[in-house]
Amino acid sequence: MNEEKTATRKRTCSGGSDCESKRGGGFFMGGALMLFGGAFLAEHLGYLGGISAWKLWPIILLWGGLVKIGARRSGGGFTGGLVLLAVGATVLAHNFGYVDLRWSLVWPVLLLIFGVLIFTATLRTPSKKRKKSADEITTTNTFESRLLMAGREDEIHSKEFERADVSAVMGGLELDMRNAEIKGEEAVLHVKLVMGGMELWIPEHWEVISRCSPVMGGIENKTRRHVIDSETPPKRLIIEGSIVMGGIEIRN
Repeated sequence: MNEEKTATRKRTCSGGSDCESKRGGGFFMGGALMLFGGAFLAEHLGYLGGISAWKLWPIILLWGGLVKIGARRSGGGFTGGLVLLAVGATVLAHNFGYVDLRWSLVWPVLLLIFGVLIFTATLRTPSKKRKKSADEITTTNTFESRLLMAGREDEIHSKEFERADVSAVMGGLELDMRNAEIKGEEAVLHVKLVMGGMELWIPEHWEVISRCSPVMGGIENKTRRHVIDSETPPKRLIIEGSIVMGGIEIRN
């Protein structure tokens, strides 16, 4: 009975950090709604001294930073949380007249922040493969990952793989599919990368077909295909979606 319960929990958490990411998302959304609701209630009751509740919207960024810092297993969560806290505090100070924010000063700072995050994420990438934990190995036919200023390494071992949905905003994902097999003739990898990157490992008998339209980004295919049987068509991995200031590197 205990083994069945454990298996059920693993199935509900398929796709890596799905359970933890959903829990973190719930904390964020629930807390954000309570903070906004409390601010508008305080305004209507006259406790804000004439201050508009809309000026307090940066508290959502502060709350998001606290949630990311409190996350136990989100790679890069501490750094991303500090960035959200800094941005939220700065915008809140601007709304109350303590800081003068001008766009001519803001966009270079944002570029610096994004550059530092990408640079540090690259430095954290290990040169040698480490043994993956159980929550980083997927055996189901679908995979899903949502990254925000974070990094992950995952493996797909499914023998009937059909679809993966990956989104990375200022983050990076290393996805190893060399132990997977496509169900039927083709599978779909849907990506949404914004200032993020992805390193994809596939079997040698797979063929990659890209249907993305990168904007200031691209897909670099470094694979070599090994033909198992000249009469057997290769398995096809269709990559679709959007890439903005990011990239995908494919290897096998």
